[in-house]
Amino acid sequence: MFLDEHGQASVEFLFVTIVVLILIGSFTSLIANEQNQTSTGNLAQAKMTGEMAAETINTVYTNGNGYSVNLTVPNNMILYIYSGNVTVDLLTTGQEMNVSFIPLNIQNASNPSSPIILNSGTHIVTNTINGNSYNITFN
Repeated sequence: MFLDEHGQASVEFLFVTIVVLILIGSFTSLIANEQNQTSTGNLAQAKMTGEMAAETINTVYTNGNGYSVNLTVPNNMILYIYSGNVTVDLLTTGQEMNVSFIPLNIQNASNPSSPIILNSGTHIVTNTINGNSYNITFN
């Protein structure tokens, strides 16, 4: 007697197919959850970096002439500093995060219509009347 005479092979095939589809669906769901958590973590890191930059700019601005602070930008981000706003661009995902700060008179010395761009590394934020700082200067 063959297994196929009573349809047992067809039932076993259907059962195995259903189990495989359930497993594939479970793995797909797990992968999607991990990707969402990674994206949320990246946005949180961008928000923290933006808050740190805004706090640094506010501190230098409120402490007056001659005060300076080092600002470190992580490798996977670029900061675009406009008057009253810093935009953090995540290079890995292309997402952006905006954070506001106090001074509204920040300008790019070489091109006043474009933002100040800070790539990865350490930058000096200085409050000086003469504009001698090479990065961010308050006039």
